[in-house]
Amino acid sequence: MVTVGLPVLAAELLFSPRELVGAARQGLWTMFSVSNLFFWGVTDYWSPAAKGFLLLHTWSVVYAQVGATYISTRNFFHQGH
Repeated sequence: MVTVGLPVLAAELLFSPRELVGAARQGLWTMFSVSNLFFWGVTDYWSPAAKGFLLLHTWSVVYAQVGATYISTRNFFHQGH
């Protein structure tokens, strides 16, 4: 929540209305843990245009969450539950 909330709050104070709409859109995708799909569809992670995305760092966070969930689930079922 803080990973999304603080940057979007800062954007409300610092961004133009157009940029704020983009930040809010990124925030929604991030809140549902699908920001990687959003960013994959609109930019390349390493492109110069990527600098304009407030929550681009969440792309890797989503992959870490998916990986942790997979490992936890796998371990749960391998323990014989």
